Amino acid sequence: MDPSLFLYVLTVAWTLTYGQRPSRNNTSLIAQCGGEITGDSGYIASPDFPSQYPPNKRCTWLITVPEGQVVMLSFQIFDIEMDTLCRYDYLDVYNGHSNRSQRLGRFCGTFRPGAILSTSNKMALEMVSDEGMAGKGFVALYNGGIPHVNDQQFCGGKMEKPQGSLKTPNWPEKNYPAGISCSWYIIAPANQVIELSFDKFDVESDNYCRYDYVAIFNGGETDDSKRLGKFCGDIPPEPIISNGSELLVQFVSDLSVTSDGFMAMYNTKPKSRTKLVAIPKKPSKPVKPTLRPKPIPTKKPAQAGNLKPGVKPGPKPKPGQASRLRQPIRTGPQGGRRLGNATIPMRRKVIAHTTNSTGGKVLA
Repeated sequence: MDPSLFLYVLTVAWTLTYGQRPSRNNTSLIAQCGGEITGDSGYIASPDFPSQYPPNKRCTWLITVPEGQVVMLSFQIFDIEMDTLCRYDYLDVYNGHSNRSQRLGRFCGTFRPGAILSTSNKMALEMVSDEGMAGKGFVALYNGGIPHVNDQQFCGGKMEKPQGSLKTPNWPEKNYPAGISCSWYIIAPANQVIELSFDKFDVESDNYCRYDYVAIFNGGETDDSKRLGKFCGDIPPEPIISNGSELLVQFVSDLSVTSDGFMAMYNTKPKSRTKLVAIPKKPSKPVKPTLRPKPIPTKKPAQAGNLKPGVKPGPKPKPGQASRLRQPIRTGPQGGRRLGNATIPMRRKVIAHTTNSTGGKVLA
């Protein structure tokens, strides 16, 4: 498709969806590998769009809107090679012009991310592709806006006060809007930690929190290895305490069903006075029963196969147990089931992040 024709179709679709045309500054579709982009608004597309993006590329777009505004990024089309952990092809979005800035998210697959908001007038996008599979890439619209003027559009931000509150847009008058992404970056002094408590909580329910959710991370970026929990439903999570002096709270809603939202409070306190609330990632090991001493065999036992020298074989299974033995299944950080070199998503429900199982759903 000719890029100019595609831009026209995209503009019509945007108008029908949002009731207004994009800014008059949106005069072209930038389908190239990176660059510096300035202005009130504009379109960005992956290289060679609408054809597949090329292999072995690292493209960086630096977006700058006028001073006093923030950047709002909305994806119109998204098709990047899918991987459970986004290890091969992916798009990173940063809250600033450096990849050392706070990362607002890493995305791959075909599900369009929600709207992403910066806390300043700068945002960076970095797309990486390997030598393997590819998709059509992405098309995104960026807009500059005045923060906190329209609560339905803007949310999140950096919070450095000793205490404060977090709430979804429109709370408590009506449901939060569809298709938004909010990130609250809470910072405490170096010798303190952050305690987060939810007063009210009502986020679209799903067994795996796939659509609308609240995700909480130690530190300042959406790193799955530092994720403390992922919540949805209508039961408030138990209070959460950070391990260090930084906590990131991310709220995402998709483009369909919405709910009331949430209201949360945070406060900082000295680390020595707090008792960390840990979210168990694995169940505790059961206590092994005491075994009676076995009599010393009078005959030499048969040689066990497939054992390394010096390794004693384990106890022989009781009759009827052999049929229940199976090979262990390896899983990745997000529960992906490994089969050869492929990862098969394995969905599982983990309830509550503390020993009290009254909390909201969490996908650890």
